[in-house]
Amino acid sequence: MLTQIKHKIATYPLIDYDQLWEQLIEAEVVCFDVFNTLLKQNTPNNSDIFTLVAELWQQKHAQPLVDFKQHRLAAQQQARAKYGAAYTLANVYEFLAVPPAVMDLEFQLVYQVQQANTPIQTLYNALRQAGKRIVIIADTNADKVTVASLLAQTGYIGYEKLYVSQEYGESFKNGRLFKKILQELALAPQQVLHVGDDWYHDYLASKEAHIRCYRIPKVVNNSYQPVIKNDVILKTMQLFCNNTLAQYEFDSYQEFGYSVFGPVILGFSQWLQHNVAADEKLFFLARDGFILQEAYQTLFPNQVTSYLHVSRQALQVPLLKDALSIEEVLEIINLPTEFTANQFLAACGLGFKTQIMDSDIKYRNEPQFYQHLEQLYQQHQTAIIANAQEEFMYLAQYLKTMNFTGKVAIIDIGWHGNKQRALQQFCHMAGISVEITGYYFGLAKSTNPSLKARGFWFDQLAQPAALNLAQSVHGIIEFLFSANHGSTRHYRQLNGEVVPVLAHYEFTGSHSLVIQGQLLKTIRQAALQFVADFGTSNLQSIIELTPQQAMKLFELKTFKPDKEFMCRFGHFEFIDRNVKYLVMPKGNWYYVFHPAKFKYDFFNSRWPIGFLKRIFKLPINYLAVYERLVKQFDTSNN
Repeated sequence: MLTQIKHKIATYPLIDYDQLWEQLIEAEVVCFDVFNTLLKQNTPNNSDIFTLVAELWQQKHAQPLVDFKQHRLAAQQQARAKYGAAYTLANVYEFLAVPPAVMDLEFQLVYQVQQANTPIQTLYNALRQAGKRIVIIADTNADKVTVASLLAQTGYIGYEKLYVSQEYGESFKNGRLFKKILQELALAPQQVLHVGDDWYHDYLASKEAHIRCYRIPKVVNNSYQPVIKNDVILKTMQLFCNNTLAQYEFDSYQEFGYSVFGPVILGFSQWLQHNVAADEKLFFLARDGFILQEAYQTLFPNQVTSYLHVSRQALQVPLLKDALSIEEVLEIINLPTEFTANQFLAACGLGFKTQIMDSDIKYRNEPQFYQHLEQLYQQHQTAIIANAQEEFMYLAQYLKTMNFTGKVAIIDIGWHGNKQRALQQFCHMAGISVEITGYYFGLAKSTNPSLKARGFWFDQLAQPAALNLAQSVHGIIEFLFSANHGSTRHYRQLNGEVVPVLAHYEFTGSHSLVIQGQLLKTIRQAALQFVADFGTSNLQSIIELTPQQAMKLFELKTFKPDKEFMCRFGHFEFIDRNVKYLVMPKGNWYYVFHPAKFKYDFFNSRWPIGFLKRIFKLPINYLAVYERLVKQFDTSNN
């Protein structure tokens, strides 16, 4: 309750910028507060900053600052008692037995991690153009040089004078500093309008000097994501998002991309930079690696990376160049649980080159079907092998052109390492000397243990007991990571160069698919904008997100979806061999009388948690329900 009251006070009142401008232009002199008015701080306020200092120090130095928050608060009181209102940060650290670099870290967080308050800066610049007299006042224990430097770095120039409380030994709180300003500039109170955010230091203190005050809220909600309160690093990231969003006019999809998906690809980029070896060449695999490469290059522009156009189909078909048994063929190619003869031939590389009459007959990768599949394979073996040999030659040339040799890192979404396994098998057959390490968004239990690979979000290869967190939301993840081009089908020679041949981009054709493709594009663009904004901020050198922190908001939105999120994404159409809605279950009464159909629809849903949410519509832990159902259905199959 107390927290809610504080938030209401901090966010009151809503700013009417037209009304504020009318008052600003009528005043003879405008006096601006600095912190939370001209500037917005991207780190928590008050004692939270000391918790952040301790956490970042331990993260970077593996050395805890024991009870730092309590000691820091006590030192501040001691400094105030000894030096009065004019105490400085250096005075505070006289009473702390910590390395000098700790003070430097706090200085970075409090004073260097600031950015211009975009709407107020727009008004400030308009006042300058109108020739208005502007003075600035800062209530801080930083010196005047520091504050002036901060203002210059964030684009505030052309003011008449800067007043810093530390220089005068006065605080805003008692109003005496405002009276000194009036005296020094020979102004009458009615000539001045003060703009500030604090009820005491700005509003009441200026009123004591009989100066008019326009109080703006300390906090303006530009992001509508749930605030993570028990993690100061995440809270800092959310403050940065919220403050920076003021300069954009984003819709709800873009805001999700910026505030939720942005930290995801940022965290992965930081993790990759931290884990990849210095002598490894970086190859981002199409298509899920497209946005990962964009984010990584944005954050680390001096790194050399390559985008490798591969797919399971393009990598697996060349491996069929030799006469193989049907068991070996089925081990190589990728097929759905049930498939037709035409789907089998397409997976073998023939695509639509060959059509047969019994295309509606369903097969499975099980021994009772091997005889029929062997006959089908033998019937088309010559064409399959000839096509595979040609594709083998082209793929070898393509990898050579891409300099895919030596120690390489391949980066992809995951989940089973099939592309890495196919690449390693192909390179062995083609005599390409390469040592591959895979860096994935997540790794499932089915990943071949012989692969050298690591997972970011979860890694069941290294930790078999870890949950496969992607299973219940994989449809949304694949949406967000999809590129704006089709999958790689195969390779062809064009003007003496081997190039990839891409499939048709799925988000074209119908109006609904085009709109969906545009929405996904704007989400990804907003996420990349977040990475770019973070990369040019002072936070880049200070904060490195853990995988858990990077994924926290995404997990909250997708594991515990609210009604708005369901409406925003549930109607998306997912294209995987055929088109279906991401979440479109049948009615509840239908499943009461058709429980087997519920099981089928549940396991075939691309977003099982959304599927459950749309059926039950209750505020419950759907991830736990999902895990219970999976175990129940697995048990019932035994």
